[in-house]
Amino acid sequence: LELDWSYLNDRTIWIDAIGQVFFSLSLCMGSITAYSSFNPKHQNIARDGKIICFSDLIVSIIAGISVYEMLGFVKNTCEKTAIDTRECEGIYSAGVFDLAFVSYPVGISMSSAPNFWGILFFGCLLLLGIDSAFSMIIAFTTVLDDAWFSKKLPLKKPVVSAIVCGVGFLLGFLFLFDTGYYFMDIVDHYLSNWCLMLIGFVQAVACGWFYQAPYQFRRVGKFSVALYDLCFFVAITLGVIIALSGNEDSDVDVIWVGVFIGMFVWIFGLVAAVLLSKGRVNSYREKIWCIAGWHGPDMIRRMVNKQFEPEWEPNSIKDEGKAFYRHQLISMPFGFLIKYLIPMALLLLVGLALSKDLQNPYGVGPPTDYKMIWNLLGIFVVAMVLSCMVILFLFPRLWYDSSYAGNESWISWVFIPKSVRNIENEKLGK
Repeated sequence: LELDWSYLNDRTIWIDAIGQVFFSLSLCMGSITAYSSFNPKHQNIARDGKIICFSDLIVSIIAGISVYEMLGFVKNTCEKTAIDTRECEGIYSAGVFDLAFVSYPVGISMSSAPNFWGILFFGCLLLLGIDSAFSMIIAFTTVLDDAWFSKKLPLKKPVVSAIVCGVGFLLGFLFLFDTGYYFMDIVDHYLSNWCLMLIGFVQAVACGWFYQAPYQFRRVGKFSVALYDLCFFVAITLGVIIALSGNEDSDVDVIWVGVFIGMFVWIFGLVAAVLLSKGRVNSYREKIWCIAGWHGPDMIRRMVNKQFEPEWEPNSIKDEGKAFYRHQLISMPFGFLIKYLIPMALLLLVGLALSKDLQNPYGVGPPTDYKMIWNLLGIFVVAMVLSCMVILFLFPRLWYDSSYAGNESWISWVFIPKSVRNIENEKLGK
């Protein structure tokens, strides 16, 4: 067994790996959020999250070993029996669907007791498909059933489920034709490499940069917070664009140029925001923390950790020490990851995927030879996801819980009046 570390320099490896992590953990798909909504109020979600992540890691390692063991067996057998060894090329580079429905079944057919292992393998795929269908449907039905407009109509949960399943059934016809395999592969590519990472980026930004923003406004002023936020996102966007604009054969390492320019804009924004701040805070140390700190994630940690440690407070040496070694508590790195590291990493990966698909459209050329126009289906899916994100950003009350609805008119539940926002902020202690 030899490790070839040079593959870590391949951007495709990172994009595919992150996409696999998103799929295996069902991140940003809504299913985990829907399932968690059925938890008891005091469920230990910090512990559950750690168990799920470590279990997924262990299963992924075992699956990776077993898959490459099978592929190695298939390739070795192919080279011994094939008339032309070129027929054996591409076994290791098989895609998701080729691996599950071609390469692995071929390996099973070559093993001892192939019928037994074949029944187990395809039975497992069948059960996984049914389970995945449940998770995808419940992600839609839970949100729609809890939204205020489903109560206004009113729509009962069986009706909502029937509508969602019916629409999904009709859309599934697209994949039943002779080009269905190719369409599914294209949709899978754009969903995993673009949509999920975009949704993850938006969720991290909403939690790390928008949640608890009124607290920052009161402490240092809206202008300082807005200036710092703007400079940060300009910095990481410039850094990603510059880093991806270089040629691999160039003598200049443009990645470090992008990092330097991004850091300069970021630091400039922080210094300017601190100097121009106006509010209740006077010391520079407190101003820096009020402007650049992760107050939204800290509030989430506070709500979760107080269930098990009623006196727990964020940024206390004693309490943060407990959070590092107690499995039911969320520790301080959570805030830094949500506000800074995850948005930067996901934006970089989205940029890598965009750069790759612009230079070489997915599937066009050997070995798949997809038609260029087929990629429009994937682009359409991305456009639909972006449209939904923009609509929810502009009209957040569309998805409010029905308990807030009362007897207000439809229009008041789309555009939020300032008076209503002030009342709600007072209720939330903002």
